[in-house]
Amino acid sequence: MKRFLLTAGLFLVAGICHATDIGYSGVFVGKEGIATASASISSGVYTRDMNTTGDRISFQITYSSYAATSSTFSAANYVLNTPTITINSNNFITGLQVLYSTGSVAISGLTNQTTYYISVISSNTFKLSSSLANAQAGTGIVLASSSTTSNVYTLAPLAFTGGGIQLQWSDDGKTFSNATTGNYGATISSVSFVAAGGTTMYDLGPIQYRYLRMIETAPTAGAVNYTATDNERYSYQH
Repeated sequence: MKRFLLTAGLFLVAGICHATDIGYSGVFVGKEGIATASASISSGVYTRDMNTTGDRISFQITYSSYAATSSTFSAANYVLNTPTITINSNNFITGLQVLYSTGSVAISGLTNQTTYYISVISSNTFKLSSSLANAQAGTGIVLASSSTTSNVYTLAPLAFTGGGIQLQWSDDGKTFSNATTGNYGATISSVSFVAAGGTTMYDLGPIQYRYLRMIETAPTAGAVNYTATDNERYSYQH
């Protein structure tokens, strides 16, 4: 899994011969399904160089089930004798598992009430694959029989389940161990994703490590959106 470094902003409030607070904060926004991760900044692993030991460091994780809803298509949405299906604004991601339900006329290559994997081509087009490996490779099932616009087919994403987040820390940015104890001896536990979503806030206190990272484990079905926010503050005299 790749490691990414998010450069934080530096905010300085100057004064004359008194304690000065310097605050660092980072925000990581992403989504992950069973096969792939994508994010507005980076993906998979979020790593933060804390730069110096702070007076107090906090970390908040907020997540929710990824909003992929059931979609329908008909003969107008697929190209005969190819695997290409077009559904505008479908919100699918590669590896998402969907249950296929047939219309009154079956499509050759697909079986009613069978789970397939989405393989995204573009924002509006995708293929249906028989396995996760095929979806990742871009190998889709050829839709070999014609239909009419009156025959509607449904792709229903499977319910979200599994996955989670673990905080870790390190002195050198290479060897990490699980973060276990925060401020005032509070336990730092991993976060297991649940369909209802949630928010977990950690008060890490003055940690004695330079690097903090969040490892996200993909769900076993469905997909998840998550936002991680960390804040570091320290004071010095001048």
